[in-house]
Amino acid sequence: PSAQANASFTIAAPSAAQLTLSWQDNSNNVDNFTIERKTGTNGTYSQIASVAANVISYVDNSVTRGTNYCYRVRALNTAGASAYTDEACGTVP
Repeated sequence: PSAQANASFTIAAPSAAQLTLSWQDNSNNVDNFTIERKTGTNGTYSQIASVAANVISYVDNSVTRGTNYCYRVRALNTAGASAYTDEACGTVP
């Protein structure tokens, strides 16, 4: 498996209902990253997107204002998946 992706998220809330995630790619052998989201701190995670290697951000346009969302990311390659990043949460005002 590839090394665990280390994440420090920046969640930006512009005028449109969206959250922008960004993370640091610490892997040198990643095929893609999967992004998972849950609603609220007690929700259940499900995959919402997959992005290619060397992509280090994702814009989630399927959010609702006033709702708290939490995200996690992991790297994948042909050998398997890394551990998940730490959780990052944000609310679109």
